[in-house]
Amino acid sequence: MDNAKKIISQEIIKIIKDISGSEIEDNKLLSEEYLDSGLINSLQVVEMIVKIESVFEIKFSPDDLQSAKFRTPGGIIELVGALKNKKN
Repeated sequence: MDNAKKIISQEIIKIIKDISGSEIEDNKLLSEEYLDSGLINSLQVVEMIVKIESVFEIKFSPDDLQSAKFRTPGGIIELVGALKNKKN
């Protein structure tokens, strides 16, 4: 994992853990369908989106938010990385 992706990964995991109050293992969290599993609720998803967009200075499109990738932290990390690369 390159350094930029590692930083994105750490920050996304921190945001989700802070919002959910979960102590779930980082490796397990990456593939967890956070909404379906009840890790976070729909209001917390909105909080997560706002926080991620603010921290990384990006804007998710409606397509991003509806994509299969947006269902797991690992997928969100990929989306954020792609949006950051597109911005640069």
